[in-house]
Amino acid sequence: MRTTWTVILFCTFVFAGYKFAISSWGGVVYVYLGEERAPAAIRNSSDYSEVSHRNLGAPVEAQLVSEAEVAVREGAVGIYLGNPLLRTTEGLEFACQVKGREGVYDRIEMSFMGTGISTSGDTAELIVEAPCEAGEQAWALAPIWIPIKQIVSVAAKDADYQTDSEHPVTIHLRHVADEWPPQWVLSRVKLFRADDDENFLELDAQKMRVARSALLSFDTP
Repeated sequence: MRTTWTVILFCTFVFAGYKFAISSWGGVVYVYLGEERAPAAIRNSSDYSEVSHRNLGAPVEAQLVSEAEVAVREGAVGIYLGNPLLRTTEGLEFACQVKGREGVYDRIEMSFMGTGISTSGDTAELIVEAPCEAGEQAWALAPIWIPIKQIVSVAAKDADYQTDSEHPVTIHLRHVADEWPPQWVLSRVKLFRADDDENFLELDAQKMRVARSALLSFDTP
């Protein structure tokens, strides 16, 4: 009988502690990023990053695109994606770089399909490749800006571009007809390492639809 009461009391204290922690930290869970890849001097609270509680244990596609957004600014389109937590042999690690620490991957590639126009049965494709790194919050990637107004200011055709910025974004246009598609829809996201062709994380449109009913998209200006 004493053993039973001991177990009950233990479970009660554990549950109460959990509820207190969640309420005290506003529903935010802190995840330790590890010390093996961190400078020796960084071993305090800055080694922890806020992660939305609902993202812990959520499928990768949900962490990546469920709260994805598109922003338009001065003729450019910004793509905001999540930075998933991945389970590796070393524990939980962010997919992309966080606070100067190396992530599982260092590059991201997004493919957008042009809707409304096709040529020879092929659909226009806008492929965007950029560095894979977190923004101000560890759980969200830094926005990737596409100079769409500049791109469509010339005649529609296949072309390659690279932005002039600290972290250049490379853009490829393929299967473009004689006019620009009125809309671009995100159809594929790939996370990978520039020096590794074999290991990567890739989500197609079907997988992304599991996380959100409507795929991310933006209009041609």
